[in-house]
Amino acid sequence: MVAGVAFTGNQGVSKVELSFDRGRTWRPAQPKTPRSPYSWVLWAYPWQAPEGFHTIAARCVDGRGRIQPKGPKGQAPDHAERWHTVHVDVA
Repeated sequence: MVAGVAFTGNQGVSKVELSFDRGRTWRPAQPKTPRSPYSWVLWAYPWQAPEGFHTIAARCVDGRGRIQPKGPKGQAPDHAERWHTVHVDVA
């Protein structure tokens, strides 16, 4: 299971997507219903991980349909305006 949290400020999170091929294709994660538009949104994706080295990227889409950019964009105030990526080695 791949899981995390997303936040877009007062616009709310409409969806979270994951890429396992450096952004060429995106798969929808399963978000939980937030308590308010200002809440962090928990999300999960059931991933059948094949053996090998993988880079997982996550991005969110806000309530206005704006997709989180690949980034990065400066340090402040938008330091989180980029895809979050992690590297995993599945044995």
